[in-house]
Amino acid sequence: MTDRLNLEQTLMPGQSIKSNNGKAQLVMQGDGNLVLYESIIGGGRALWASDTWNMADASGSRLVLQSDGNLVIYTPNDQPIWDSGTWNAAGASLVMQDDGNLVIYAADGRAVWASDTRLGSLGGPLHISNEWRHPNGFQMAGDGYLTAQGQLRMDITTWTSSWGLGFTGGGILAVIDAGENVIHKFEVWPLGVDARGVLWARSRRTDHVDTQIDPVLAAQAARIELWLGHMPKNRWDQIMAETRQKVEDLKRLYDDLLQATA
Repeated sequence: MTDRLNLEQTLMPGQSIKSNNGKAQLVMQGDGNLVLYESIIGGGRALWASDTWNMADASGSRLVLQSDGNLVIYTPNDQPIWDSGTWNAAGASLVMQDDGNLVIYAADGRAVWASDTRLGSLGGPLHISNEWRHPNGFQMAGDGYLTAQGQLRMDITTWTSSWGLGFTGGGILAVIDAGENVIHKFEVWPLGVDARGVLWARSRRTDHVDTQIDPVLAAQAARIELWLGHMPKNRWDQIMAETRQKVEDLKRLYDDLLQATA
């Protein structure tokens, strides 16, 4: 296994490059996500990802270092879904370094793109995936992340295959310390999909949301959990009340404009 990708070389699904010390590996996953893993006891920890696993037709995608120096992920039908933006770096190479940083170097040795990752930078297994399914065909799938700098992030896809039915739900990312105490909760409501009036029409939506917490608090985290499910009724009622108020405000503004132009 090599530590680099040279011009016009490709990583197919399941293939990877690995640092010479064996501690960092870039994997082109079968779901279309390009992920940089740090090797740790018991498995691997994600340090960086292209977040392309949930894009249309992403499954089976490949990674190509083009002749112009641009690093691109292509779907099986040749649609680009991610790139490094380095199309002006002819003669470039992609290197998986021993320190955990993934770097594209131009022919003259300049670093033109990097993942800006370091081995041990997350300080723990602070990545979580989860799924939620409802018998009526509603589904949610997501990933949660916490960095040592205190960035909390959720990437959640919601979809339904039910006839004429919409769906509202939400996600909670819980930060848990070594004593199993929940020291922070990041909640996002609502997530969901619109109703469709076509038999078995698929309706799909993806949300990428993040927030910042105190790095001192993040340092206390031993793990994170991602909880997915239906929206609480009190939150839905609040949203509907806010919506009705906005409609009333717009109607009042419209009436005022009519009077002003009469």
